Order: sequence, then structure tokens, then C-alpha cells
Amino acid sequence: MATRPTWCETTVVELQTGQVRCDISRASYRYCTMQFVSLVSILVLASLTIYAQPRIVTVDTVHWGRVIPRGSTPEAQKITSRVAIRNEGTQNLVVTNVRPQCGCTTAPLDSHIIPPGDSTMMTVTINLPLGSGLFSKYVSIESNDSVTPVRPIYLIADIQRPLQLSSSFIPFNTGSPGDTIEGRISVTLLADTTITVQIGEPSKGLLIKTPNVFELRQNDVAELIVAFVPRQPGAFRGEAVIKTSLPGYETIPVQGFGMTK
Repeated sequence: MATRPTWCETTVVELQTGQVRCDISRASYRYCTMQFVSLVSILVLASLTIYAQPRIVTVDTVHWGRVIPRGSTPEAQKITSRVAIRNEGTQNLVVTNVRPQCGCTTAPLDSHIIPPGDSTMMTVTINLPLGSGLFSKYVSIESNDSVTPVRPIYLIADIQRPLQLSSSFIPFNTGSPGDTIEGRISVTLLADTTITVQIGEPSKGLLIKTPNVFELRQNDVAELIVAFVPRQPGAFRGEAVIKTSLPGYETIPVQGFGMTK
């Protein structure tokens, strides 16, 4: 009686006349070979899937160093840098999102899809604060890089303003209709010089309470005071212009905001 065939082995067939060894495993061998090739193919594809990945490479930090804003125009209050984003992987790098830390920063990309070995550029622009000192923000780049799906870039600048305002607007105290409500903003001169300062050109209803013209020397601080008499409850606003003899800061428009009960 014949024994049950075993895959990928030579079968021994027992006959009444004796044992005869015959090779009936050719079909089984072909089957096993096909299974082996399929298994190898799967492993190769799996390894390619594992290693064929995008890889984002860029700088850790953009440092502008010391920044001295020149002038009061909107463009003078911005700093910009071009940052390279490179794909050192083996598949397309797809940038799905760029998230600046705050609204003062923009960072558009030239391209959101970066082929292997290629690069694109990101234009980072920061609207500078009114104060002086070390300024730090960051931008987060989100992509299909499975190792680093979120890549931060830190943005640093040491801002040194020759003339510094305490606020970007004049904040008014709260009050009631008919009250005289004051708003104050201070000006600090950091430059090693002497300048003249005045606040004028008030909008309708805004009163200037600061002396018309005064001098500032280095590290002097002056408080500019304006007043408004609202006629009805709700929000109100006014506008004035700070004028100085400091080059680049000759005219600084400022707005004031307040609320009455």
C-alpha cells in the first residue's frame, strides 16, 4: 500500500514486490518554487515599502541677529528669510500644512510636493513687535515624512529700536457717555541722540493733552496723553500722529480704541 505523498519530498511507494523509490514530486517542487518566489517577492516589496520613504531636511533655526528697524512704514517693520526645504528620501515629500506660531508670521512654500533629491523654498516673513529685545517664534511644517511628521523651525531676532512705543495703539480707559476719557501711550528714545517729539493731527473729538513739542534724550521716556468725550455708549476710536525729528521715524500714525458703558 502506497504511503501518502508529502510536498517537496521524494515519495516512497511500497509495492507487494518490494520497495521502489520513485520521484513523483515534480509538480510539488514546481508548486513549492512558485510559493517561494511569491514569498520572496512579498518580502522585497515589503522592504521597499519600508525604505522607500520621504525624508524632510531643513534648518533648525533662522537667526536674523541684531535687527534695527529703519522707519515707521509697514515694510520697515518686517524681516524676511528664504529657507530651503529638501527631500532626501526616495518618495515624494508632500507638505500638508505650514503652521506659524502666531498671526505675525507668514511662511508660504514655493511648492508643496518635493520629489526625491529635490528642494523647494519657504519665504518666512515676520511683522516686528513694537518693543525691543529678543524675539522668538516658530513655524511647524507638517508632511508625509513618517519619521518626522511635524518639523519645527525656530525664528529668532534681537530687535533694537531707536524709538520705541509702549503699544501699537492708544488704549482708553472705560467710562460713560459725556465723561472725558483719557488714553495714554509712552515713547522711549534708545538712540544716542536728542530729538523733538510732538503729537498732533487728532481725529474729530480727540483732544491732545500733551505739550505740543518736547525734547527726548537717550533713554528718556515721555507719556503722550489724549482724551475723548463719547456721546453714546459702545465702542469708539480716534487717531493721531506722532511726529519726531529722528530720521526714519518722522511720522508715526497711531489709533486709539475705547468702550463706554
